[in-house]
Amino acid sequence: MKITSATTNDQTNSKDILKCIKAKSLIIRDLGYFTLIVYPFVDGHNGF
Repeated sequence: MKITSATTNDQTNSKDILKCIKAKSLIIRDLGYFTLIVYPFVDGHNGF
């Protein structure tokens, strides 16, 4: 868990999960704050 400033949006932090992802990881994101380049990486590591 990471606590950030209220002015830091989720999209800014979306790449942070990439260093933690493992096979069968479930990542829950607010779709209003997603980054398209993250999804292929998650899929490539057998995450959801």
